[in-house]
Amino acid sequence: MPNRPTVLAKGAFDAPVQANLAIFRDGDQPQLAWLVSLVVKHVADFTIVVSATGKQPRVLDCAAEAASACIARVFPFSAGEPAVDSLFPRPLADYPAGIRPLQPFRDWVEKDQPLGNNIEMRVGVNKCVVPSTIEPAGRRFTPAASSLEEQAVNAFFVCNFMHDFFSLIGFGEEDGNFQQQNFGGKGKAGDRLVVSIFTTAQGNANMRAQNDGGPAELSLGLWRNDNPPSTGRPTALDAGVVIHEYAHGVSQRLVSGRLKKTALSQPQPLALGEAWSDYFAITILNFYRPPNARRFTFAEFASGIAGGVRPHPYDRFTSDVTKLGAKGFDEQHTAGSIFAAALVRMHEELRTLSLEETAWRLVVDSMKVLKENPTFLHARDALLSANARLNAPQAAAIESAIRRAFAQFGMGRNASCKNTSFKGFTADFNA
Repeated sequence: MPNRPTVLAKGAFDAPVQANLAIFRDGDQPQLAWLVSLVVKHVADFTIVVSATGKQPRVLDCAAEAASACIARVFPFSAGEPAVDSLFPRPLADYPAGIRPLQPFRDWVEKDQPLGNNIEMRVGVNKCVVPSTIEPAGRRFTPAASSLEEQAVNAFFVCNFMHDFFSLIGFGEEDGNFQQQNFGGKGKAGDRLVVSIFTTAQGNANMRAQNDGGPAELSLGLWRNDNPPSTGRPTALDAGVVIHEYAHGVSQRLVSGRLKKTALSQPQPLALGEAWSDYFAITILNFYRPPNARRFTFAEFASGIAGGVRPHPYDRFTSDVTKLGAKGFDEQHTAGSIFAAALVRMHEELRTLSLEETAWRLVVDSMKVLKENPTFLHARDALLSANARLNAPQAAAIESAIRRAFAQFGMGRNASCKNTSFKGFTADFNA
């Protein structure tokens, strides 16, 4: 910043206009520019960069800045556990040290509602309007307890958190993430995630986000069980369910490329989508739990089932690929739990080596090399190749952990399968 501080009359704005001469890097070419601050009361403060050279100055960058300080009371795990006050966005110190960025995340909130560059909240099909107050620390969202707006604020928090978390482990703009505006000039913009809160079962929860630049929609309704009876609990208040659905968007964008709409459409590929989503939901939430309070069940709060809705808790998973296609493992969620169990086992082994962040990166990177409709074994091999690409000092230990984890569930070195169905899978338990 050469720094030639200048103050202009406020004119049509709500405060004097401050400007500083600056060096702005547009691509690889630095250029002289004015860094200008504009205040629009009840809307936002804007920072604009205007070129300071040439006969026709042009706007190089523009961003709303006023909404950075927001806070709300949210359920970081579920409404079955205590709510906490949390900043929007989360402080950098909240993120794992191995992937923690040096620069703050971009604001989650544009003005005074749960709407930003990453996420747009709706209640049903309508725009979400949440009451708020101004405090010394910033704007506080104040939805009524047990209201749809409370659900909306909670889902807004979790989904923005996931946007930032996944950006740190390999799902950024160039990979097809969900953003209204892309700041690095890569990928397709105009596809921030629209999250809708429904008062019906709405399939419990679902995600549709196949093509980069196209619609990205996450629906959160009330949980519906066939047996035992439904709880009617909102999935938006179960962070594991929200993370699970968000991760579906990640796998839909990454497998076979960010523009391939049918990459996960056969039995095993569909099961893989469920497996990756369960894996992230379990391991990310466990990172934030005390060591003696970690949980390995999925949708325990939403479903009201103490052991969750998968065949076994993931730390005591006793089935393997020999059960694929049999009763209890004949649809994508239950079949996928076998692959998820191997991922969780791998993650736990790497965690003991202080390589938890590496585990998350491996899974995301493995999706990027998979072609359309992969099998369980293709996905296993993609993890091994991702480890080879990382070329970390502990690569040999990581490979051993991967092989042991998958061999435990019948996906060892000599396992084979004939096609993408649940039939014709030959198990091998040798690492």
